[in-house]
Amino acid sequence: MTGVVKLLGWESYYSQEDYIAAIPAMPLTELIALVKTRFEMPNLRVVGSTDMLCRRVALIPGSPPVEWQIKAFREMNADVVLCGETSEWQVCEYVRAMVAAGMNKAMLILGHEKK
Repeated sequence: MTGVVKLLGWESYYSQEDYIAAIPAMPLTELIALVKTRFEMPNLRVVGSTDMLCRRVALIPGSPPVEWQIKAFREMNADVVLCGETSEWQVCEYVRAMVAAGMNKAMLILGHEKK
């Protein structure tokens, strides 16, 4: 986690207690560009509202349980979850449902390897 936070340049924004980086507000498109640049990734899967502003980003790298990713939205009030892998039929659909309900939420999925 330390390496991810450092790579993003978010040392002063990140809370180890709740895995949330409270960043200065930025459009999701800018966050996507930042992640792609810093991780040197040409592709990044995005689920959610691309015209939203991001302020609270949950960093959940790897392939954690579905409950952790959903908890980041429900209990930690994350705008965006940045994860390695997810359950497409559960968490991605949960994000789509929140967006359909008018919430500004998104998920950035790094994937298993860079391509």
